[in-house]
Amino acid sequence: MLGQFLIFSRHEWIRRLPLISYLWLVFTVLVGGLFYPDYSHISQYMSELGATGAPHAWLVNYLGFVPTEILLLVFLAMALPVLPQSVPTRLGIGLIGIYALLLIGASIFACDFECRPVEQASFAHGLHITLGTFAYLAGISGVLVTSVSARQWPGGFTLMMAGVAVAILAFGLLLNLNPDLPFVGLMQRAMETLMYLWFMLLGRTAARMA
Repeated sequence: MLGQFLIFSRHEWIRRLPLISYLWLVFTVLVGGLFYPDYSHISQYMSELGATGAPHAWLVNYLGFVPTEILLLVFLAMALPVLPQSVPTRLGIGLIGIYALLLIGASIFACDFECRPVEQASFAHGLHITLGTFAYLAGISGVLVTSVSARQWPGGFTLMMAGVAVAILAFGLLLNLNPDLPFVGLMQRAMETLMYLWFMLLGRTAARMA
C-alpha cells in the first residue's frame, strides 16, 4: 500500500497534494483540540493550539502546521511548470506560495497564550499576528489573480468562477476574524476550507495538463 502511494505519477501527486495538505491540517486541529482542555473549534483560533503555554504547542506547530504548508509548497512547485506560463499565473502561484511561507513563519513565532494577551503582547505575538494577516491577504490575492489568469487556460472557466467567488467570500471572512466574536474559530475554519477547496480544484485542473 505504501509502495503504491510513493509511486504516484506526477499528475496524481499534483491532484492529491492539496487534499493531503488539508487533511493534515484538519487532523492537526482535531487532535490538538482533543488535548487542549475546553478548547472550542467554534470560538477559538487554530493558532491557539500552538500558542505559548498551550498543551503540546511544539508538536502542533512543527509536526502539524509547518508540514501542512510544506505540502502546499510542494504542490505549487509541481503544478507551476505544467500550467500555462504567463505573468499573472506566476504571480498568482507566487502569492499562494508566500501565503504558505508566511504561515510557516507564524507557526515558528507563536502567539501568546490563547492569542489574546491581557497584558503587553510579546514580540513573537505581534509578529505572529502580522505574518498571519499578510499570509491570508497574500493567499486570497493569489487565488484571485490565478483565477483571472485561468480564463485563458483550457478548461479553466470553472476554476476562474470558483476562484473569484472564493476570494470574495474569504476576504469577507477575513474582515470578521475579530477575537471578540463568538464564532471567530468557525469563520477561520470556513475561510481555510474555502481556500483549500479551490486549491484542490486547481490541482485537478493542473493534473489534466501534466
